[in-house]
Amino acid sequence: MNRRKFIAATSVGVGMAGCLTGNGTDDGDNGTDGDGTNDANIDVNDNEEGSHSSDPDTDGNGSQNDSNESSADSEPDESDNSTEDDADETDGDENETDDPSGRTTSFESCARATVSGSFADGDVAFASTGFYDEDGLFGNTVIEDGVVFGDDVNAPFSGTVAFEIGGGAGVSEGSDEIVVTVPDYGGVGTVITSLTTEQADYAAGAPTTPNPHAEDCLSELEAEAGGGDNGSDENDTDADDNGSDGDDSGSDGDDSGSDGDAAASFAVSILSTNSPVEAGGYLEGTVEVRNTGGAAGSATVDLVVGHDPTTVESRSVSLEAGERTTFTMSYQTPPVASDQQFPVRVQTADDSDQQTVRVRGV
Repeated sequence: MNRRKFIAATSVGVGMAGCLTGNGTDDGDNGTDGDGTNDANIDVNDNEEGSHSSDPDTDGNGSQNDSNESSADSEPDESDNSTEDDADETDGDENETDDPSGRTTSFESCARATVSGSFADGDVAFASTGFYDEDGLFGNTVIEDGVVFGDDVNAPFSGTVAFEIGGGAGVSEGSDEIVVTVPDYGGVGTVITSLTTEQADYAAGAPTTPNPHAEDCLSELEAEAGGGDNGSDENDTDADDNGSDGDDSGSDGDDSGSDGDAAASFAVSILSTNSPVEAGGYLEGTVEVRNTGGAAGSATVDLVVGHDPTTVESRSVSLEAGERTTFTMSYQTPPVASDQQFPVRVQTADDSDQQTVRVRGV
């Protein structure tokens, strides 16, 4: 099963996500440009009609001609103003986009997005994210957090589904608003990069509406993630510039850094699962744990399941520096009557990995 979450070292804003596009912006711009062009054409036609109507009234009086010319000269300014007004309206509306089903999607900030409209049984609303951790590593989730109408929440539904970055995953259902809390996956921050609201896109693992500001949001996070390294380099330079005492201090700093590298650190990944499984059966996942630190150590690996996260299994591992191990973690699914989809996560104190699994109803 393809992993929904990836982490890799990167030096560019979109990291391994790589496919964050401005499609949402292009759609909005095309629509708005069309409005702006039509407005401008109307103004131009009005200018031409005014210029034609002035000719028959010309009686050789120079002052009248001058007045007409002055009037004609002033009209293009109105057209320019109209164009500027249209541009202002474009800036205000570019965050909102209509999806193929007529619902309105809005990216209100880097950490909040909404989709408003009507949803029938089987319709979906999911968010994808991108994030950075303190080490400057980029990660993303693809269609991890959201709801299937009729399964996770009631259907039909008319109102707004809001996605917000928060402390942990969760869904709050109201009469006219559903709030999906998206975990803050990154230590530096998490960005909602797109929403998936069409069933065909959901099946294909593709976004319906990309966040037009995702690249800018991720660039800001990347700069924050790299800020600590820059400060560290400057301090090292200052220490080197001071005489022998400064060199000694720099040496102490290096020793301290060496001690930090020697600590054990445990990265974890879900290599595969047996999803989908029949309700009541055991969901199993193959988990790999790696000691990426510079010393031997021990860690606890937790298996966490559900939209309301619950730890269902824990395991202790001890590894030498650079060593890795693979094992299976499992969870007995409840006997549900309809198909269910929910996230499963494995985590250590240093790292986590998550996938979405499906249970077939019986």
